[in-house]
Amino acid sequence: MKFLILASFLLAEVAGGQSIIGLGDEWSAATSVNADGSMVAGYGNSQAFRWVRGSGKQNLGFLPVTTTSFARGISGDGSMVVGGSYNSTEGRAFRWSATGGMESLGIFSGDTYSDASRISSDGAFVVGASGNSAFRWSAGSGLKILASCPERLPLMPMASMLMGR
Repeated sequence: MKFLILASFLLAEVAGGQSIIGLGDEWSAATSVNADGSMVAGYGNSQAFRWVRGSGKQNLGFLPVTTTSFARGISGDGSMVVGGSYNSTEGRAFRWSATGGMESLGIFSGDTYSDASRISSDGAFVVGASGNSAFRWSAGSGLKILASCPERLPLMPMASMLMGR
């Protein structure tokens, strides 16, 4: 909890000191900031959002048959956001853009959940986890396994570390 509060405070400072936390929601969290600090990705009241300096909050919606979404990463220019969209039994990693909306990045066979944790600065690559596997996604090759674990472990940090592979 302290980390989220610290991260939210730091992201608020990057955003020019404007209040971006709260956004009228019962609860919210900022999770990522773009390269120049003008845009922030996060979530509030169970929905992913992108906040843009001068324009405010934009809710990103949900994938079909899901009811909750969380944004976890934003591209360098802020045009793309990644995260996960879920219901009570399944979830899918997503990539959102202003032109294409929210699109599922898929899932590995036999898994019920996938989640995207980071996106490259240019938006070409996304990393995350599907079941017990860390993945890298690109439009050209789709989901590719970076590493697998025999047990469910916190793969989001590992996927982020493997971004360069």
